[in-house]
Amino acid sequence: MEDEIDTGLHHSVMSDMWRVLIASAERLDAQLFVTTHSLDCVRSLAWLAYTQPELCKSVRMHRVDSERSKTIVYGPDEISIAAEQHVEMRG
Repeated sequence: MEDEIDTGLHHSVMSDMWRVLIASAERLDAQLFVTTHSLDCVRSLAWLAYTQPELCKSVRMHRVDSERSKTIVYGPDEISIAAEQHVEMRG
């Protein structure tokens, strides 16, 4: 069984997936933890953060780096900029 959030989804609907997940988590006052290795999934989150910043204001992406004692944290602006500049955000 696959455990990636985007398994079986076409890249064209991933922004919709993020929109539904983020809105649902906010409505339910819940935290959402998602793991992925998919660059398409990360880029679709970046696009959503760029086009709908109010929806994504509480979104954070953490990159695990085994050489650091803490994760590298990206907020919505950093996610958008990193995706635009092709910075590797995945661990």
